[in-house]
Amino acid sequence: MEKERGSYFIQPFIGIAMAPSDLAYKGITREGSISTEVGHILGASFGKRWDNLEGEIHFGYVNSNYGEVTFPGAPSATPADGQLEVFQIGTRLGYGIPFGEGGWFRVAGGFGFASRRDVLNLDSSDSYISSETVFTYDLLLGLGYEVGLGLDAFLAYRLLGVSENGNFDSVALHLFQLGLGANF
Repeated sequence: MEKERGSYFIQPFIGIAMAPSDLAYKGITREGSISTEVGHILGASFGKRWDNLEGEIHFGYVNSNYGEVTFPGAPSATPADGQLEVFQIGTRLGYGIPFGEGGWFRVAGGFGFASRRDVLNLDSSDSYISSETVFTYDLLLGLGYEVGLGLDAFLAYRLLGVSENGNFDSVALHLFQLGLGANF
């Protein structure tokens, strides 16, 4: 990879974020299950290659909206709104394999930290807000192709695990990323 693509890379990306269908909330007086919606992700990766081994640092912002809340024993779901926000910085170590005339496959894993903010507003005057710095881990599978001299287009699937935040349970986000990267 280093000989074919270059020693360094920058890869900005956008994509969609899919949280699990329900996220547990455990308050002092109430426990519930919050439905989640499809969100989005923006970010960038900066890295170095040593033959096929790759190390990187990445930054990202993930946002996913909350929907209704189901409380045990309640006859129906309670309308709600709110969101999950994650500002992440992390590192990854990966391995890239070139194939064909300009393609590559990449697998990587890493960890990092994030500022996680959860906001949940119920239809009544109840609001639950929590913001903490939390631990993250991620696994990435990527596929790319050289589209021009030093430029790669890529698709990636990333599993991002984010630790619990106050009364909001930990979450594993499924991220589908699309980007255009530069190699030098």
